Amino acid sequence: MDQSRARILVVDDDPLLLSLLVDTLGAIGYAATGADGGRSALEMLEQSRFDLLITDIRMPDIDGLRLRDRVKRLYPEMPVLFITGVAFPDIIAQASPDGVLAKPFRISQIEALIESALASTPFSTDSL
Repeated sequence: MDQSRARILVVDDDPLLLSLLVDTLGAIGYAATGADGGRSALEMLEQSRFDLLITDIRMPDIDGLRLRDRVKRLYPEMPVLFITGVAFPDIIAQASPDGVLAKPFRISQIEALIESALASTPFSTDSL
């Protein structure tokens, strides 16, 4: 799979951060789509295939931990990256995501994490 055209679903209840991430990932070559919470992310996953999920942990409707659990049941090979303003080690250990970034972070950090997650997984929209 051409990693630069990977389809990424970004989930965050902060509309400014969500827009910034989607726009930035698009500018560096990814096909990024935004969801404003866990429920809308699950609806989007039913409609389209994605190569990677990036989600905030703390969200009001379905938090990132529960969203990750549901996504992993549907797509066990899909990498899930967390972005969070509260990087508690016990929460992160419990979640066992494919990567974590504490806010604030640099775009180069999330780009490196995305590349690493995509390189280490056989999951691809090409195979579905």
